[in-house]
Amino acid sequence: MAPKKNKIKKTCSSSSSKFSVTSSKNRFKPCNSKYTLNRDTLTEFRRKTMLEQNKMRKTGLFCDVVLKAQGQIIRAHKSVLAGHCDYFRTMFTIDMAESRKSEIELHDIDYDALAAVVDFLYTGSFRIEDEKLDELLAASCMFQMKELQSICVKTFEKDLRATNCLRIHTLADMLNLTTLKDKAEKIICLKFAAIMHHEDFLALEAKKLAVILQWPSLSTGLVQDEDIILRAALDWLNYDHNKRLPQFDLVLLSVRLGRTSSNLLKSIHTSGILSNNPKCAEIIEKFATQFPNCQMRVYDLHPRSPSTHVCIIGGYKQSPRVSNARSEGRTIEVLKITDREATWVGGTILRVGMNHHTALALNHEVYILSTNIKNEYELYQYDLLEHSWTLTKKVEEDSMWYMIGEHVDFVRAVDHQHNYVYLCGYGTWREGGNKGSKSCRRVLRLDMNSNTCKELPPLPDNRFYHSAIVMDGSLYVVGGTDWKNEAKAGVLMLDQEKEEWVDKQMMNVKRIAAGLTTLNGHLYAIGGTNMVARQKTVERYNPRTNTWSAVGNMNRARAYHGVVTAGGCIYAVGGKSNSSEEGGNSNVLNSVEVYDPEANQWSMLPETMSSELCRMTLCVV
Repeated sequence: MAPKKNKIKKTCSSSSSKFSVTSSKNRFKPCNSKYTLNRDTLTEFRRKTMLEQNKMRKTGLFCDVVLKAQGQIIRAHKSVLAGHCDYFRTMFTIDMAESRKSEIELHDIDYDALAAVVDFLYTGSFRIEDEKLDELLAASCMFQMKELQSICVKTFEKDLRATNCLRIHTLADMLNLTTLKDKAEKIICLKFAAIMHHEDFLALEAKKLAVILQWPSLSTGLVQDEDIILRAALDWLNYDHNKRLPQFDLVLLSVRLGRTSSNLLKSIHTSGILSNNPKCAEIIEKFATQFPNCQMRVYDLHPRSPSTHVCIIGGYKQSPRVSNARSEGRTIEVLKITDREATWVGGTILRVGMNHHTALALNHEVYILSTNIKNEYELYQYDLLEHSWTLTKKVEEDSMWYMIGEHVDFVRAVDHQHNYVYLCGYGTWREGGNKGSKSCRRVLRLDMNSNTCKELPPLPDNRFYHSAIVMDGSLYVVGGTDWKNEAKAGVLMLDQEKEEWVDKQMMNVKRIAAGLTTLNGHLYAIGGTNMVARQKTVERYNPRTNTWSAVGNMNRARAYHGVVTAGGCIYAVGGKSNSSEEGGNSNVLNSVEVYDPEANQWSMLPETMSSELCRMTLCVV
């Protein structure tokens, strides 16, 4: 008698696996279990599945639809497109004409962007040239692909800068991407003084330009001046004068003409450049000849209220003479100033432990020059919105940034109008100073635009711990000490036409490591030390009369501190004070005080820096 064979029966459902096994010896009850690969294996399984589907697409295997854009085609599978994109699912499942076609032509979409979309649907990744990212973002919005759209938006947000923010703002406005649009607007307002010279600005449509010029937070740089905005509008007009003049009244009405200078208005009126547009000519004539008695809008007189950011970078937590790695300040803190109100808005840890000598503000951007483990210079740029650093480039030996790095101990001054950086002799005492060494007195002018360096006349005498600043295009060197540690009150100005140093009226107080800034056409010398005690005193220089006069004293004595002008006031930050009772850790301050020129009075900000710092760099943007 032949043995009975085991009966084995297997059934599967879409929801789970069901196994039924019938045997002459054993009977098992039906089970309903789900078996899943472990996470790593499952991820690899899905990755291989996607890759195989993409291989079939590229070879045309089982493809059942062709997408066509700009005369070029892409083969694909309806199931994959519909499975990952609601746009295609709707197209293929609803009774649309496209659902019955094997070839679908897509209009108003770039072929490379479409190819990137299909790649993303099959593989979760894509490659596209940077200049086509605009088209890809538009395509992601068209196909309602939130994941792809998020990738594109984050890329644009990370790359936002003065050179592209107008284009990104226009794109975000068109696609109704509010968050990206708002971030681009903040960059435009913050860096308008640089943006107004770019090609994208000159290519704006009249309506778009009019909207931008109406923004109340539009900043013209270190000095808020409505003349700059009016000149920017005129530059836009002259870019294509005949074509744009008929629309210029729309742009002109966006400028706050009641806050522009009468000299500029009169020069425009007499030049006749607006005479062929009666509306423009009437507006300019009214303000040029009748102001302030002419009828005007409240808008014309209302001041703008842009925000100014003071970035406090690096420095030391105690005297540099006893400094070590732990004493270096490795933070950037940001003070936001709007309508004379100051608030701390964040900051970050420096990505590199470089000291204060390497930070610089140029073209309304904040940079830090660092060295990597190979001792090569690298240039980082700070993002005020994201509070993060981005590596912009490695610095070559023929770069002016390399020159700054090689002269790290020199006193620096920046001419923001011409984008010059001056290196004005050693900032700290050096061997050889008592021998009249010219290397201690060397002065260089670095043109950051043309990447050229010019050797200027050396300082007439050796001095250390002096201060330097540019006012109205002239370079001033103030105070300091000689090799005998004797404090100086002398003031030098470089006459660049004659290429010689000129003595100016001496300060009333000898000052070493004083803070310098300018406000309303005057130079302010603030604090410092005379080798006996640190100073609270402040004095102001009038270049027209060549005289110094005392103004209100600070609340704290400060030397090796930071000083900037922002929002029509002067800010004194940190520094070394006279005693541990007045200061903090090792006599170093964390306080900030502000000078109101109208009240001639200093007041302390209620909130301080996170730590005590001296010899930091302050950058205003």
